[in-house]
Amino acid sequence: MKVTLQTDEVSIQLALAEVAAICDGRELVQRVRFGPDPANVLSFTVRPADDVTSLSLLYTSGNLLVRVPRGQLDGWLTDERPSIESAHFRAGLPTMNVRVSKVSSDAASSTSSSRRDDTTIEWNRDALLEAIEESSSQGS
Repeated sequence: MKVTLQTDEVSIQLALAEVAAICDGRELVQRVRFGPDPANVLSFTVRPADDVTSLSLLYTSGNLLVRVPRGQLDGWLTDERPSIESAHFRAGLPTMNVRVSKVSSDAASSTSSSRRDDTTIEWNRDALLEAIEESSSQGS
């Protein structure tokens, strides 16, 4: 899983094995630790869902959850659709584009490290700080 965060976009690239897993109804979870404290973890979850009609994005307590409509997963592993995308509307904030893409095994192996369970994260520093600040203020 490769996650890219920008001010107005969340993009998740999945290797074909991960696409197969989510199409089979399994949840994908990756965690990134920031230091030795177990509380300093940022996690990313991609979950098939029956109760959404477009990609759903939710950030709470260090977890970014993307729910993918099961209907859009039907046949996705073998069909020609490269990605599932939608616009996520946030009250009082610009629209956040969300995309979950499938990449070939060759492309996935060339962009990730030698460990297959690693998560590659790219982010715009300001966007990440803004998202954390926004989440913190909503929790108060």
